[in-house]
Order: sequence, then structure tokens, then C-alpha cells
Amino acid sequence: MDEIPEPLKKILVINAILMIISGMLYQTFFLELIIGSLSFDRLYMGIFGGTQLVFGIFALLEVSRKEIKQIQLFLEILIAWFSMTIIINIYNGIIMSYVPLPLIVIWINNAVFLVMILINVYFYRKFRK
Repeated sequence: MDEIPEPLKKILVINAILMIISGMLYQTFFLELIIGSLSFDRLYMGIFGGTQLVFGIFALLEVSRKEIKQIQLFLEILIAWFSMTIIINIYNGIIMSYVPLPLIVIWINNAVFLVMILINVYFYRKFRK
């Protein structure tokens, strides 16, 4: 088994940190206190935050893996999840006029997720064998 390249490990750690911090914000409803609104959809926040926590934990677990194929699969899943989240946010925010969170939070999420998509795609393609 080959050693996983350091840049790939670093991007997994960055993904893990981002997902765990964001997941904790959504799970603890700390985001409500920051924005000062109690009109959040708690189901959305719970599911969204929980999913991020799971992905963050698995990103940390992937750092210790020796199989690059497993890491590639994980990056594919992350890219798909980030992409689908952006599409759902845009659809719900614009077309459905259903906003589970204030629009500023949704667009900040979309911007961060778009950057992470680009970074993950770059590293996925760079280390694809």
C-alpha cells in the first residue's frame, strides 16, 4: 500500500475541521444566537449539522487510511454532497421561496461549499490514478 500524499491528508483535515465546526454550530443551535433569530427550521438544522458532523468524523478517519481509492471515493461523496446542498439551497431559496435559515447564512454556506468543491475536485483529479 502506498503512503497517502501530504497535500491530500491536509485537504482531508481542512474538510474535517470545516465540517465539524459547521456541524457543531448547527447542532448546538449556536447559529441562532449569532444571528438573533429563533425562526430557524430546527429539523433542517439538525439534519444538516448532523450530516456535517458525520462527514467531518469520516474525513478525520480517512487521514489514517492507506488506500488512495478509499480517499478518492470519500472525496467523490463530499463533492456530490456539497454540490447537492448548493442546488437545494438555491432551489429552496429562489424557486420555492422556502428559507429554512436567513438568506445570508445560506449564501455564506453556498460560497464556502463552492470553494470546497473546487479544492476537492482539484485534489481528486491531481491524485487520481
